[in-house]
Amino acid sequence: MVSRKVLIVDKHRAQTVRDFVESHKIFDKQAKIKIKEDKAQVPIKTDSWGDELNELFTKEFGFSPSIEINSNLEDAKLQAPKNKIEILKTRVESEVGLVQDLPETFEIYGDLILIPSQALNSQEGQNEKVLQIICDVFRVKRIARKNAVVNDKFRSPRTDLLLGIDPWVFITENKIKYNFDITKSMFCRGNITEKLRLAQEMTH
Repeated sequence: MVSRKVLIVDKHRAQTVRDFVESHKIFDKQAKIKIKEDKAQVPIKTDSWGDELNELFTKEFGFSPSIEINSNLEDAKLQAPKNKIEILKTRVESEVGLVQDLPETFEIYGDLILIPSQALNSQEGQNEKVLQIICDVFRVKRIARKNAVVNDKFRSPRTDLLLGIDPWVFITENKIKYNFDITKSMFCRGNITEKLRLAQEMTH
């Protein structure tokens, strides 16, 4: 729930009151003026209203405004940031059309995004425009897709590059930098105790 401080004024004064609070840099631009019957709610920044401003307002308009704390679930929904998967789906549907197999999860390795094996297998999913949107949303230049692990003694990974030709990536975890060919190696997060032990041994 988002709580906002608002000035309650007659609706015909809404614009002039907005001009006043904007001139004093206290208008809350994250919200909109709301009209309820004959009253307007002009949003102002929290903790921005004091005796001095109240006095200036009274001199300007001839009355002292009512101030309320307005908690509104609708505002909370408007302010809730979308995650990147949601942004991707919205942009693809808007710019390309419906694509059923967009990735639901992802891993980022520098300028490369690694997506699951079930993602972008359809003709629509491999549309060049879809790949460009993915790069734009996730701010990457290369796209790779996992495949089933090879059933050999090393359980070798199979990863395809959908966009880009350089398979080498890097990632830093707990101050340790890993550099590897993503089509031939898998990165396993965790087991940090053993990783730190090996790193310390290599520095001695």
